[in-house]
Amino acid sequence: MAPEEQASVKGSLLLGLLKYTREKLGAEGREKLLKSLGDEDRAVFFKSADSSEPAIISLAEWYPHKTFKNFMDALIREVGKGDVNLSKEIGRWAGERDMDPNKGLYTFYTTDAFKGDITLVYRTSTSVIWEQMYNKGKLDHEMVEEGKKIILKLRGFPEVTEAGCLLVGAWIERTSQIVSGSSVKVDIKYKPATDIDCEFHIELKGT
Repeated sequence: MAPEEQASVKGSLLLGLLKYTREKLGAEGREKLLKSLGDEDRAVFFKSADSSEPAIISLAEWYPHKTFKNFMDALIREVGKGDVNLSKEIGRWAGERDMDPNKGLYTFYTTDAFKGDITLVYRTSTSVIWEQMYNKGKLDHEMVEEGKKIILKLRGFPEVTEAGCLLVGAWIERTSQIVSGSSVKVDIKYKPATDIDCEFHIELKGT
């Protein structure tokens, strides 16, 4: 169970970033980027902060959100040249990987039973998946126009960053497109109000 005193993420999120980084930078580039992190973060990815031997990241274990954030920041600097919008690319990449019908984490949602369901990702899977991946925050939805426009609001996660919001929004957009087979657009707003950490405006653009 995730420790209550700090924001935490599941190891599957770190494993996804590790795979993305290797695809972009190669094994040596990834190791160099990880070693550029602070002592506490290096101790997550290696046997110790001073070691070059990789640690085993568990898919189901909890890790500090701070480490996930710092890893994302390093990727934005190195791969995105400082452009936070790299987070959207990572989100889309993760969505395609998660919904891969052969080896994705959420292959179940790509079956014919859900095909064409524009509501699935925001109505069912997004809130459930969020609680599986983060120990803080809650996603609620508000229907603006039935089957056409929906707003998702994330509350209770003040530690979330703009990069984190962009990643999640892009993931929602891409997975919604894959599951529904429709053109879906997600407008992402970071800290739009004092009690809202992220807001995702989801719109069905047409088939």
